[in-house]
Parts: sequence; structure tokens; C-alpha cells
Amino acid sequence: MCIRDSFMAEVSDVFDAAMSIMDELSDSGKPQTTDTDEYKYRAVSIINTMIAELYPFSETKKAGKTASGWRPVEEFDDTISEIDNTLALGAMPYGLASALLTDENPEASDRFKRRYNEIVTMHKANAQCSMGTVEDVYGGIEYSEFGSW
Repeated sequence: MCIRDSFMAEVSDVFDAAMSIMDELSDSGKPQTTDTDEYKYRAVSIINTMIAELYPFSETKKAGKTASGWRPVEEFDDTISEIDNTLALGAMPYGLASALLTDENPEASDRFKRRYNEIVTMHKANAQCSMGTVEDVYGGIEYSEFGSW
């Protein structure tokens, strides 16, 4: 992972973090090797499902950006613009690791899925709600005017 000006996470950043927590780094510490190619091919589509799942709790939604026209990531070096870096690099690697290991190592997959869910739950708890006035659709019964008690 390299640091860029105005950093926004890329698919490759999430993949690299997932390979690290899965203990799939090469002897030299590289996350992208011929041993991880199979994972790399599946990563983009899995990340797209997580973008849709995580968007409601992302800072980009709180900033007023709508997801109605979001485009899925298509390449390994695409920027994940719909999700803020906290979720992209904090939660998504666990979700990706879980999805990649589902058949190969169910115990590890379950452990990573639990961690992913813990992080998402924490962000759900911090998600802002909107408040507004509630329209009285019943009319005429304010202040118990017509109550029989």
C-alpha cells in the first residue's frame, strides 16, 4: 500500500490488508503473488457487494453524497470512492478475507466474518439519523379533545 495525496482506498489496498490478516504474504512481505492470484480474481466482485452493504454507514453518505448512481469498481486499482477510508481499510479487509476463505478454511472465515460484523455494528451505532416533523394525518384529536375519558 502506498500513500497518495488526498488518499482514498483502492481495491488493491483492501486486498493487501486482507492478505496480511489471512497470513498470505510472501516471504518478502508482498501481498500480491502467484499464490494469491486466485484471491485477486475474486476480490473486485466481493468488494462491490461490500460497498453496497457498507454505504449507509459511511462518512461519504453523511457528507450528502448519494449512492443512487454509484458505479461499481471494475479494476484492481480502482478507487473505492463510495466508502470512507475507515470502513474501507478497517472493515472491508475482514469481509474480503471471510468471503475468500469460506470454502477453504471455514473456521478462519467465520472468525473474520465476526470481526467484520463487530466493526459494521460499531459504525451502525454511530450512524446519524435524520429528524423531522411528523404530519398529523388523523386531525381533530389533538390534546384529547374528543377523548371519552
